[in-house]
Amino acid sequence: GDETKSIEAVDLTDTEKLRAVIHDADYVINATVDLNFPGMQRDGEERAKAHAINVGIPLKARDIGFKGKFIQLSSFYIFGHNDSKVPTTTMPAPISIYGEHKLEAENVVKEMSDFMIIRLGPLFGFDASGRQKDFYRKVVQQLEAQRKGEAVTPIKADDYPTSPIVSVNDISEGAVSLLEKDFQGI
Repeated sequence: GDETKSIEAVDLTDTEKLRAVIHDADYVINATVDLNFPGMQRDGEERAKAHAINVGIPLKARDIGFKGKFIQLSSFYIFGHNDSKVPTTTMPAPISIYGEHKLEAENVVKEMSDFMIIRLGPLFGFDASGRQKDFYRKVVQQLEAQRKGEAVTPIKADDYPTSPIVSVNDISEGAVSLLEKDFQGI
C-alpha cells in the first residue's frame, strides 16, 4: 500500500520509549553504538554512557520481553582486535571497554528466543545526516589537502583497518537476506 513513514529521533536508553518503538515489531536491527573510545577508556561517566547505549538497549529489549527477532550488529573487537581473520574456534578476549561492551551485548542477545548476531569490521557509508564518515574518507581528505599544499595530520597506525572495510549497504542487504532465510545465531 501507500504507507507514510517518518524518521524520529528517540532516546532508546529510555525503557518506555524503547518499548513504544519495538513493541509490535517483527524484528529489530540494533546498530546503535557509542564510539567514544578515548572517553570510555578513561572516564567513568563516559563509560557508563557508552554502556547504556552499547549494552543497555539489548538488555532493555530482553527485559521488556521483545518477541520478534533481535539482530545485533557486533564487532570483531570482542576478540581484542578488529581483524576478520578469526578462526571460528577463537574465544572472545576483548582488550578494550568497547570490545567488552560488544561481548556483553552479544551474551544478552543470546538469551533472547529469536536472535541474529552479525560481527563486523570497520564500516564505510554515510551517517544519518548524509555525510560520509569512514577510513576511506580520511584518506581522500588527506590526499585532497596534500594536492592543495595544505598541512596534513598523518593517519595513525591505529586508524588503519586490519580487516576488510564493509559497506553499510552490503550489511543491510545481507541482513535482509538472512532474515528472509529465518537465520538464527552468529
